Amino acid sequence: MRLPLRITVTTAFAVFTAATILVVAALNYIGSRDAIIETAKTGIVKSADAAEHGIERLLGRAFLAADTIATLPADMFDWDNRESLLGILTVSLKASPEIYGVFVGLRDGSFIQAINLMGPDGKQRKVEGMPDDAVTAWRAIGPAAGGRGRPEQWWHFDEDNNRISPLRAGASDLSTYDPRTRPWFIDAQKKAGAVVSDAYIFSSLKKPGITVAEPLDNAPENTVGIDLSLDDLAGVTARLSPGENGVVAILNESANVLAYPDPAKILKDTGH
Repeated sequence: MRLPLRITVTTAFAVFTAATILVVAALNYIGSRDAIIETAKTGIVKSADAAEHGIERLLGRAFLAADTIATLPADMFDWDNRESLLGILTVSLKASPEIYGVFVGLRDGSFIQAINLMGPDGKQRKVEGMPDDAVTAWRAIGPAAGGRGRPEQWWHFDEDNNRISPLRAGASDLSTYDPRTRPWFIDAQKKAGAVVSDAYIFSSLKKPGITVAEPLDNAPENTVGIDLSLDDLAGVTARLSPGENGVVAILNESANVLAYPDPAKILKDTGH
């Protein structure tokens, strides 16, 4: 699959070239200016290639998870089947620790999400309101309830898959969240295919991330989404600096930056 991204490498080129000149001189090689610049470019290209492989691995897993869920029978994607669907979403979630969340936005405005509270480094992600021993969470927001908001429910599970907190429900747990108004839902429906969102703040994690989304094959008016934390993507770019002053960034089709060593510089303060 050709990912809808491109890798951009930015560097203080004069510094990078100067370093290259020193290397060339040390080898007693006297070359033209073009040869020196070409050597510098080669180093940059190698960094870009390494970044592309790292991002392809992360995003490739996200696309695979989305594709797998998208092929499920249409009758799975119903509010009344939410617990069965959440179990399936959790399987995809646990298959890739880099994935923060797997969810489905339904045409009636329902939203069903499984959340991975453990990062790829084995440490718990800090999510407000989550029990200290929780490793997985389920979140379900139902259809509109007579204009009073949408009923929101949460479940939390430990590492042995035991429920460790009661279902939260009641008048105080009404949500105004509607997935149909979110860019990832709108863009996937408009394109009728897979999209990668701009970076934004996840409503539950309160940290930046991006979403891979696509319509369901057998119920295309609904959309599946996969959340990736920018911390994980930034980790890839931070490890691949092309020289002392180089920076690797990941851009989407719209030329918006998705991953950068300092995620705070690319945030978009919108809800999930």
